[in-house]
Amino acid sequence: MPRRSKKATGVIADLACKASRLPSLPVVKQTHEDIFLRRLHFDIAQFEPLVVPTPQEKCVRLQVYNLLAAVLRKRFRDCQVEVYGSAAQGLALHSSDTDVAVLIPGKTGPGVLFQIASKLESVGLVVPGHTRVRHRARIPIVSVQTKPEFGSLRFDIVVNHDDGMKVTPIVHDYLDKMPAVRPLLLILKVFLCQRNLNSAATGGPSSYVLTCMVIHFLQVNPNGLHPLRIEDHMRTESLGYLLLDFLKYYGSEFPYETDYISVKAKKRLPKTSAPWISQNCYPHLCVECLTNEEANIARAINKTKALKAALWDGHTQLRKLMEASDPGTVPEEGAPSEGSSFENTGSSGVSYLENIVTITQQDRERKLNLNDMAVNIQKFKTENWTELIKPRVQPPPRRAVERGPEGIPSRVAKKVDIMRIEQQNRTCFQGSPRSTAVAPRTTTAPQCAVINRGHRSSGGCSAGKGNITHRRS
Repeated sequence: MPRRSKKATGVIADLACKASRLPSLPVVKQTHEDIFLRRLHFDIAQFEPLVVPTPQEKCVRLQVYNLLAAVLRKRFRDCQVEVYGSAAQGLALHSSDTDVAVLIPGKTGPGVLFQIASKLESVGLVVPGHTRVRHRARIPIVSVQTKPEFGSLRFDIVVNHDDGMKVTPIVHDYLDKMPAVRPLLLILKVFLCQRNLNSAATGGPSSYVLTCMVIHFLQVNPNGLHPLRIEDHMRTESLGYLLLDFLKYYGSEFPYETDYISVKAKKRLPKTSAPWISQNCYPHLCVECLTNEEANIARAINKTKALKAALWDGHTQLRKLMEASDPGTVPEEGAPSEGSSFENTGSSGVSYLENIVTITQQDRERKLNLNDMAVNIQKFKTENWTELIKPRVQPPPRRAVERGPEGIPSRVAKKVDIMRIEQQNRTCFQGSPRSTAVAPRTTTAPQCAVINRGHRSSGGCSAGKGNITHRRS
């Protein structure tokens, strides 16, 4: 057996020492609730990849977005087109809209929104009947839907409004610091979507508001979970604990009437200390903006009671299932729950998570049309918009024109001088049929050689009998 060197022995000793200092959960006997929540954790882990776009779908979505951006850049010179929101943060679902910000220098007013809608319809990229221009909204927006051959994707376009672009890097930082935000947020999006409470248009929380709610919940940790369950949810298998606590916190414990969420302060604060919150918003959820401390990003929510009831109902269903079920043995780490309906269509009552959320058949079939979409996109590029996709070539600068004393371009002035000289020559030669010399066509005044027979010509030449007189014409 080869002997280890002193250096290798020292490295192994250092690693063992560091491993002994790593935080770990206290060893306690697992209860019926712990076993149930561990199996719920595996259900959530299986659920996440089924509701987010696959890499192939992301590629096709990007190609459709590039077509839309090319149309807008062709219509408006020097405009900037950027994606923001859940699509830019990697938190989008299959059915999520893509938020697009268009920054156009010097363009204001609702007329720009109608120009964008008209342009996208005229090129044949979107369905005319699904285009909506909400120019009276707090943030004016254009909602369009692409044609079925391009996936029927929905885009929400705002003009000269870059607040969403500023929020994107901030949310990315929280996702890096709190990895549990992503799986919790995705399952809550589907949970609220199936109850028609997933957007501000329906009176529920938007994706931005829901993200702040999840971050705030992990910051305050209302039930006092071990910090390691929040920092490393996969190692501790704690997604079941976090989901149940979130539903309980916002379903019964959060004081909607008196407090508002402040992610920056890492706590909830009284509404009376925030003059930017109007009294009309006191009965509803209020959330402080991440970039503007005096803005309520949840002021469009008007179904706070329905939101609270839906969350508490989800918590109640899971608690009843936990009391009535017999989890039995705990599955091995990383193993799915036996007979999970998220992988095997047709099974029911086995996966705990399917009691509050479901995967629709439309979500399953959405991935089957990607190849056809890619073909249609390529056909659209080659047949209709080859010139549109090419980068714009700037025209060369116009050459400065030299001008004469009267403001006429110099080359035009030369032609005028020549024409004037020719006219004077013709006038000078009138009545002189025996002319022997004609002035050449030059830009300088030529000498006219005229033979006069004892009379004065109409051109003003001196009359001398039989004399040849040279005169500047």
